[in-house]
Amino acid sequence: MPYPAHITTIDEENGQKAHRIEIGDFDNLHVTATTKEEAVHRASEVLLRTLAIAAQKGERVPSPGALPVNDPDYIMICPLNPGSTPL
Repeated sequence: MPYPAHITTIDEENGQKAHRIEIGDFDNLHVTATTKEEAVHRASEVLLRTLAIAAQKGERVPSPGALPVNDPDYIMICPLNPGSTPL
């Protein structure tokens, strides 16, 4: 099940740019990468791992929140398809 995520571009101290994705439905679930594509891929993997660990422990996970309408800083992260193009 896809979850909405907030993506931001960060100017790092070395002059490079990084992309940070935060999945707000989970506490402290975020990734940073040098490209948007890599950040989406990493976020998908971390989300899948988080969901799998919760399932193993019998824990409940939050339902996906709503995706803000017409906000390009929000995308959907699918845990089962890390190579997918974000919405």
